[in-house]
Amino acid sequence: MGELWKLKKKVLILIGILKHLILSKPTSCFCQVLFYAFFIGIVMAKDFCFLFYFQNYAFGTRKFDRRQKGAYIDLLIEQADLFVSGKDYKMSLSYVKQVLTSDFDTWAIIQEKYECEGDKYWNDSLLEKQEARKTFTDSRKNNRLGKNKVNNTSLTSDKHMVNINKDINKDVNKDVIHYKEIIEDLNSKAGTSYKSTSQKTRELIKSRFNEDFKIEDFKKVHTNMVKAWLKTTQAPYLRPITLYSNKFESYLNFIQPVEKESIFV
Repeated sequence: MGELWKLKKKVLILIGILKHLILSKPTSCFCQVLFYAFFIGIVMAKDFCFLFYFQNYAFGTRKFDRRQKGAYIDLLIEQADLFVSGKDYKMSLSYVKQVLTSDFDTWAIIQEKYECEGDKYWNDSLLEKQEARKTFTDSRKNNRLGKNKVNNTSLTSDKHMVNINKDINKDVNKDVIHYKEIIEDLNSKAGTSYKSTSQKTRELIKSRFNEDFKIEDFKKVHTNMVKAWLKTTQAPYLRPITLYSNKFESYLNFIQPVEKESIFV
């Protein structure tokens, strides 16, 4: 708890020290360079942003009172901060108590917004948005470092910003992958209980999305293979690691063989 505040506190202290150094030696370029290097390295290295759809929030919290909404926002901010800091974003119940303090009684209501795995809680919608944001910012970083191929027409600052804006509009739908909806569809059809938060499962789903498959394709694969395997010895293979593998397209186009009627019947 309070990682964001601790970071801000360190930055404020650093700014105070370096400001003193700069004022004491106005002609010292070294101090100015040092200041900007620390500022960029500490503050700009982490991305504290994620998409916030205020209409979705307003609708989703319409039954909450003001105190419950405040507690919900505090927990969202804490999870986002943990994710950005590279820590475990899944909060234990004791951690939730530490964040909410005297408002912990609101947890009985806002808990419905959280996924649960043992004694760990997280908001899956926020997680998806932050992962999408990270994918986008990593792509921009790689562009600046020359790791991605960049169109020569985007060398100027203005054109580069235009191209980035186009990229945002192009990639948002592709990056925001509804892992939970996909896995819930599989579980409902196959009678399984796989988790949408499994790292390997997410990697496989994302790989298929990168090949331009859509969420409807996943649901069709589920339907096809459940119909073909559910009551057979192949039933154990109704699992993400098999269905979302490189054979995904084959499963998508799978046609159940028609059994010939026995002449003895």
